[in-house]
Parts: sequence; structure tokens; C-alpha cells
Amino acid sequence: MSKTRSGYESASIDDSLISKKEFFARIDEARKSIAEGKGTSVSGKEELNSLLASL
Repeated sequence: MSKTRSGYESASIDDSLISKKEFFARIDEARKSIAEGKGTSVSGKEELNSLLASL
């Protein structure tokens, strides 16, 4: 086990955590994809349900 910044021991490292730099890089990539028309727009409950059912 390793000590964390708070002084407590950690049994494992949380792989879901990302750096601030990577977080903003993912946002930038998502915005780029949307600008290129690679997104899906849903307006309304029925449309959302239909989309989810098709997956």
C-alpha cells in the first residue's frame, strides 16, 4: 500500500482519474468532432428513446 497526499494508505490507484490537461484535451476533441458533424442531436424524449433502442 502507498501513502496518499492526505496521509492515508491507498490499496489501489483509481484508473478512472485523469489529469486536468487530458480532461481539457478530451473536451477540445469532442468540440472538434461536433464541428465536423460527427455528433448526434436529440430533441425530445421519444427521439432519445428511439435512439437508445436502436443501439
